[in-house]
Amino acid sequence: MLLLVIGLGISGCSTTAEPSVADEAGKPGAVTDTCCADPERFPPLLVNVLAPGAPVLGRVTANMTGRHGYLHEDEAAIAHLMAVVQPLDVVLVGAKGRMSHNIIPGAFAHVAARLGDERALQRFGVWNDPAVVPHRDAVKAGAGFIESDQRGVHLSTPRTVFDVDRVVILRPTGLAPGDRAGKLVDFFGHVGTRFDFHFNADDDTCLFCAELVNHVMPEAGLPKRRIYGRTMILPDEIASAALRGRAPLELVTYVRGTRQGWTIGDADQLRADLEAAWSP
Repeated sequence: MLLLVIGLGISGCSTTAEPSVADEAGKPGAVTDTCCADPERFPPLLVNVLAPGAPVLGRVTANMTGRHGYLHEDEAAIAHLMAVVQPLDVVLVGAKGRMSHNIIPGAFAHVAARLGDERALQRFGVWNDPAVVPHRDAVKAGAGFIESDQRGVHLSTPRTVFDVDRVVILRPTGLAPGDRAGKLVDFFGHVGTRFDFHFNADDDTCLFCAELVNHVMPEAGLPKRRIYGRTMILPDEIASAALRGRAPLELVTYVRGTRQGWTIGDADQLRADLEAAWSP
């Protein structure tokens, strides 16, 4: 999600912070359930006062970038991610080089979904669907992901989605095989929907990143909570729910990037990184 707090009134879903939470996580394994605790770290009055300016402030902050993600143009890391990701997988990303990913605590700040390439869409029988046809050229050019950010809902390439420091890929396990084609068509049908700068999951006339995924695939069971009087979906809480069996999502891979390179973390490492990100 570009920027929770800005969307709630301090700024809009996409300064280097060193060291990264991956380095501070310590030994993985012994992790308490503190992920996403106390997300309201700004005074509610301030949030309400600044709420009317959320669209303008959100767009400004979304464009403030200190550096590319550590996985940017890392051919090996991107190849690994593309080898394991499948249509309708949920993708969580975090990039501490972006201002918008540093406003609130957390390892992840944005959510995207995989649609697939031409071959995959043909296999699902949706390549000729009226909702897909206008986007064929984009898909052929590599734009096989969908996301919602300050520009609204749009297709994106792997190099755009993976220009980040860390990536988690989660696979929904509650989708019936016969429903998958319809979900893909529904995602394509939402291209062009406006971005929800106020991050209100109860209003589907405009959609923030995680809200888009929840709107199309409620079967994924993304956890919701009330924050600053709005129904929210936090990327870190999605990861935590998957790890703890509270959402029908399977961990496919967790890739962590640093200046030295990239590694694949297991479920214990992901738990530890979430814990570190939310530690006081």
